Amino acid sequence: MKRLLLSLLLIVFSVAGRTQMPMDALRKTAENTSLPDLDRLAAMAQLAQQSFGKGMMESSLFFSQMQYDLALKGGHKKQLAQAVRGIGYYYQGVNDFATAEQYLSRSLDLARASGDPRTIMASLTGLGNIFMYRKSLDSASIYLREGLALAEELKETAPMANLLNSFADIAQSRGNYDEAITYYGRVKQLAEEDSNRYGLGIVEQSLGGLYKDRGDLNRAIVHYLSSLAHFTAISNGDGVASVQLGLGDVYYLLQDMPQAMDYFRQALATFEKIDKPAGAAAAWQKLGIVYKESGDSDPAMDAYTRSQQLYQKIGDPAGIASSLNGIASLYVGRKDYIRAGQEYTRAWEIARQTGLPALLATSLSNLGYLQQMQGQHAKAIPYLEQGLEAARRSQRLDIIRDAAGMLAASHEALGQTGPALEMYKLYVQMRDSIGREDNQRAAIRLEYQFAYEKQALSDSLDFASREAIKDLEIWRQRSGLLVAGIALLSLAILAVVVVRGKKRSDELLLNILPAETARELKAKGYAAAKEYEQATILFTDFIHFTQIAAQLGARELVAEIDQCFQAFDEIITRHGLEKIKTIGDAYMAAGGLPDPLGATPRDVLHAGLEMQAFIRRRKQAHQSQGLPFFEMRIGIHTGPVVAGIVGVKKFQYDVWGDTVNIAARLESSSEAEKVNLSAYTYELVKENPEFEFVARGSIEIKGRGMIEMYFVNLARD
Repeated sequence: MKRLLLSLLLIVFSVAGRTQMPMDALRKTAENTSLPDLDRLAAMAQLAQQSFGKGMMESSLFFSQMQYDLALKGGHKKQLAQAVRGIGYYYQGVNDFATAEQYLSRSLDLARASGDPRTIMASLTGLGNIFMYRKSLDSASIYLREGLALAEELKETAPMANLLNSFADIAQSRGNYDEAITYYGRVKQLAEEDSNRYGLGIVEQSLGGLYKDRGDLNRAIVHYLSSLAHFTAISNGDGVASVQLGLGDVYYLLQDMPQAMDYFRQALATFEKIDKPAGAAAAWQKLGIVYKESGDSDPAMDAYTRSQQLYQKIGDPAGIASSLNGIASLYVGRKDYIRAGQEYTRAWEIARQTGLPALLATSLSNLGYLQQMQGQHAKAIPYLEQGLEAARRSQRLDIIRDAAGMLAASHEALGQTGPALEMYKLYVQMRDSIGREDNQRAAIRLEYQFAYEKQALSDSLDFASREAIKDLEIWRQRSGLLVAGIALLSLAILAVVVVRGKKRSDELLLNILPAETARELKAKGYAAAKEYEQATILFTDFIHFTQIAAQLGARELVAEIDQCFQAFDEIITRHGLEKIKTIGDAYMAAGGLPDPLGATPRDVLHAGLEMQAFIRRRKQAHQSQGLPFFEMRIGIHTGPVVAGIVGVKKFQYDVWGDTVNIAARLESSSEAEKVNLSAYTYELVKENPEFEFVARGSIEIKGRGMIEMYFVNLARD
């Protein structure tokens, strides 16, 4: 969000209707007291805007204050509001949001006093954006809506597009991706009507960021490449470099490190060419991350150091702290804990001063991690607890996950079983939530709309293609075959991406959904729930789980459950069952769906008996070593069910019906090391010589009255 808002800020910050002049010429105009005030004020505004765009924050503040002094002296109300707004943008750029809000609010008051609708519109946009930045989305919407109404009344398409972009960003922040896409569609329409390639570049870049955040990485690449074509065609280096950073991020998420590094290097070269130190600092930092991930410590240290120096030069405290954290992590890898502590502490002090929750959470967690690495678990816990609280405030699931995992380890090392278990459960919850989000967003949301992806490519590149044909001769005169080569390269990359993405998402889909359901989802875009006349449901549950869990460390507990469930996965796969889900220490599978001719009741019985045999062997091994062990109950029932996909944001294949409830009751009415059948399932398998049965008579179960039950075992020779 920060990158997008700063891009939009530059649009609002710019002086409408004026072509940018070189800064030397502007400075001469601003300092020439013989010129009219309005000419000098316009030059000062452009100097502030250009300085901001280059990341020269102190220069931006200097020129805005110069504009303020002259506007105040001459009584120029519109320019005074503009100058105050520029000062507000400076404080927003250095992450002092409270001060930024004060100046932007004052700017709106001055703009209203001036009576100029365009000045009011710009100030409304600036104030709305700062509220959006501070996550006060309702307040942001109030100011932005008023600004949009003014833009529509004035028929100003550029401000309209800017404000619609802001509304799209708000929707995206709330997770309303479809609403955000609708807003971006309106922005794109405005840009196409005006043949505005810069506007098209911005909206395609925004869509690329949206789909990247959504986990739809193939579609993100499609939009980023379209944006790159637009920005390249108009020689907008800032746009080109920003898109190159976005593409690098996508390939990093795809774990294609060489491709990610290539785009980050391209972005660095472009930022350096256009003299944009803030962008270059970001590119160096991303290169540091990739080098570190690739195990290249020395190049990573050089990249982080260069990033930190550039952030220091432009006065970006959040960037400085982030680079220091990267440097410290490399010292940890070298076991130089003293240097690591120095850098982590510097980062923490900056985070504390800025008050940014995510940065504070990261810095505190890092300090706790450093203590933990040195075996100082009692010292680690306070840092990690504070880091966890800050992570919760910033709603960063990844930081919550990491802090909880480290807290679990430290509590366990100190013998504090209760807190260790609590933190390990939180760690697993966050890990699974992030994992499900990654898998389902990257696979289901992408691949079951694969046909749309081809249409999205056509839509997003159609305008660029028409313009490319029209302007090809002009481009050749400007830059040889550069643009044409980029277009061809983009299409070649896209072809590789689509093929690679299809294979990857196929694998993910089959890991999430039954094969038949996945095929239907990809073919139709949805998978209808289906009724099955006869499916066999299997439930397992560990006995006295809570008491045994208290005897194990959190890590050992989760590892033990994981090993059991991995064995169960292998067993049911071999017998043709479909895994439905796990709920805590319970495991649910089914035979006879989604293929009614698949696993039979006989197959389900064999699977259940093998599961019990596995748990018995594990119990014997643990007993011989004096370790705690699990015992398990299993219940099986056959009958009609409904099965299908549930959920909108996080899809899950599930099964419903009375058959499921009865199978669960049969499990709870079973005994240790036993497989308990309903009479209905017994009637279907009783003639099979592989099994022998023990009648249990009729037993009452909650909500169902008396049900006849049988234990089953493999028949003896």
